[in-house]
Amino acid sequence: MCKTPSPSLFFPLFTLFVLVSFGQLQASIITTPTDLNVGDQYRLVFVTSGTMTAESGDIADYNTFVDGFGDVAIASDWKAIGSTSEVDASENTLTRPDVDSASSVPIYNLAGQRVADGYVDLWDQAILAAIDVTETGTEMSTYTQAWTGTTVEGDASESGVLGEGYPLDQVVYGYVGLTDFQWIRANAVPGTNINHVYGMSGTLTVSAPDPIPEPASVITWTLLGIVGCVGTWWNRRRKAS
Repeated sequence: MCKTPSPSLFFPLFTLFVLVSFGQLQASIITTPTDLNVGDQYRLVFVTSGTMTAESGDIADYNTFVDGFGDVAIASDWKAIGSTSEVDASENTLTRPDVDSASSVPIYNLAGQRVADGYVDLWDQAILAAIDVTETGTEMSTYTQAWTGTTVEGDASESGVLGEGYPLDQVVYGYVGLTDFQWIRANAVPGTNINHVYGMSGTLTVSAPDPIPEPASVITWTLLGIVGCVGTWWNRRRKAS
């Protein structure tokens, strides 16, 4: 039974409820695709919320960069979807259509949308959904730039690879909100500029659902109950006055 709460509690509790609910909506990401079954494997892709230059020719620098952001969404061995003169993007992410075809799995963005049915589909010049969601769930604008140094086939660009852009140090980038070839190769700008970077997770497996409610859900339902009690008390008070 709801006890009569102090009037001074109503607005602080209501404010807390709104903030928690809004925070959940703002930070919403999907790390387990809804169209897969328990035991199915998949990979995730995202665009970093942070930016960096493309002056380094060492792919490890880009891998470390995206891994730090990717682990905010889900712990994995995140790799940059980028090419240097020493390594192709498809090799760095183990998505080569010929060599890695046996381990091919569907790929999703952090909005739960399927980006590619597999590795061949990823490197066929177009993708199914944009890679425009960051590790925290923010959707970037269409023409936000992400360094790639890569061709539509997943190979290092003949000109414009990460760290060694040519001519005039021009490094290839893609537009995060597009799904045609421009997602990976739109244009080139000086590597001294700062841009975002695409990241891809290692292979993940759909696990059985956890029967225990998430803490955020418990908080939400608790606050809803409190607000309900306050509402009941308020109505009774109005009728009594």
